[in-house]
Amino acid sequence: RGLIVVLTVFLQLMPCYAGYINNRWVGNVQYSEPLKDSNGEYKVTIENVDGTSMSIPSSVTLTYYDADNDTTTDYECYVYYVTIPVHVETVSVSSAGKLYSVHTLSGPLKLKSISCEGDFTVLSLSSCPSLEEVSLAGAIKEISFNRCNLLTSIAIPSGVTGMSFLRCSSLKSVTILSG
Repeated sequence: RGLIVVLTVFLQLMPCYAGYINNRWVGNVQYSEPLKDSNGEYKVTIENVDGTSMSIPSSVTLTYYDADNDTTTDYECYVYYVTIPVHVETVSVSSAGKLYSVHTLSGPLKLKSISCEGDFTVLSLSSCPSLEEVSLAGAIKEISFNRCNLLTSIAIPSGVTGMSFLRCSSLKSVTILSG
């Protein structure tokens, strides 16, 4: 009886865990609870991922268990906000224009490379002392790099309206593409 009470409390406190991205199992990925936006579409935030590589698709299929109502619901969602975990080394972002932000929290992170294609608003990488390779394509509006000590060069895609590079001690070349 005590075990049932403990499990019930744990399930009520646990955020949404999903291992399906576009109906394919990829391991433990932690998302926020799906939220409905003003257009009636569901959006989620990727908060954590197991392993050293993460691929961020344009949309996801989530299976969410609601402990309060004892129900399981499938959501077709788009990814809105991504936090890169400390242990991840490679990130690939593919967005269809609904992603708002890809960012890091306090580090130092193990991130070595990031590839971003598609349209989104903010890319903010801080405390990435191992970051060497950045590939940007699409219409990213703002980029920010802070304490990315191994980054030596970067090409900025057209459409970027704001950029900053703070304490990137090895940065020697910034190429700003036309437009």
